[in-house]
Amino acid sequence: MLCFRLLDEDEPASPLADAVAALRTGSMPNQLFDVEPVSFRQVPNAPFAYWVSEGIRRIFSRLPAFESEGRTVRQGLATADDFRFVRTTWETPSLAFNEANRRWFPFAKGGSYSPFYADINLEVNWGKNGSEIRYLGDPTGAKPLSRPQSVGYYFKPGLTWPLRGIKYSAQAIPAGCIFSIAGKFATAKAIDELYGLLGLFNCSSFDYLIRLFAGKVGGVQYEVGLISCVPVPPVATNDGVIINHAPLWRITPYAPWRKALKDTWDALVAEKYDWAHLALHLWPERVIPKCAEDRSLAIAHDLEPFFWANDPKTGETEPRGRRESDVQTLVTERTSPAVKSALESLLTAPAPSGGTSKRTRKTTKT
Repeated sequence: MLCFRLLDEDEPASPLADAVAALRTGSMPNQLFDVEPVSFRQVPNAPFAYWVSEGIRRIFSRLPAFESEGRTVRQGLATADDFRFVRTTWETPSLAFNEANRRWFPFAKGGSYSPFYADINLEVNWGKNGSEIRYLGDPTGAKPLSRPQSVGYYFKPGLTWPLRGIKYSAQAIPAGCIFSIAGKFATAKAIDELYGLLGLFNCSSFDYLIRLFAGKVGGVQYEVGLISCVPVPPVATNDGVIINHAPLWRITPYAPWRKALKDTWDALVAEKYDWAHLALHLWPERVIPKCAEDRSLAIAHDLEPFFWANDPKTGETEPRGRRESDVQTLVTERTSPAVKSALESLLTAPAPSGGTSKRTRKTTKT
């Protein structure tokens, strides 16, 4: 299927005619994209994102979606009457979080573009576990006018972001806050993972994948269903930003960064960074046996008690001499078929040609 992209043209008729004429002569205009329609199915809901390469669309099948492996996305509280239930922080009493008579709690309610951090300057009346809001318009609480959603996630640390924007940005939300229907919320089972996710959420690659999934550029509404399906690489805070982002080197637009990430990825594949948590996540069958001989590596992966023990006679730490079957059992426990499938795709994927758009250039003999 051939697609012409002329969104930046004020008068597209003439550029379209020129592109068609160029195609007839055997050349491939820059505005033209040659796409197999079946390729769209690799992205959830098959958005008509014809302008990106096949390799980028394939990322959605290579990497797990954000809402998996203990991560989740939620929308929160809709009060139905913000004038009654919402205040700015300077309007409310200053009380300790656990005081019995406290009514007002920090309220994350969206806002504007602000990467990494934004002040939470609103509070919501959630006194007595939100009873005023829960029973608004219905004394039984069965069908209130309000919508207190995802209550089990209130007061947990996580990430939040504005509902709309030209570019996606996420901010940290500390423990002790409530989030709204406009200020969505994401969190992870492993709280330490949030630091890496905050960096990932604010990188250009993540924004690019959001726009691809949404099937549009600019003016995206960042709903729960959108963010939950965006693919993410494994994130380990102690590994550092470069290692965590190395699997995404193909879609990094800035050439020097792309080279640095590719070099890091090649080093990971070549077993140079087996101390990294990402290495254990991707290659447990390679990394775990090494921990039997390398105490430092075992400590890095919290496997020292399994492979090493103190000799009560000498007081020195010695290898436990684990049986091969015990080691293999541990490898099996740490191996994920989904991760292995994604790894295979990453290792066999072709290198990107040029920029973020893959165009097939046709020539004719004269």
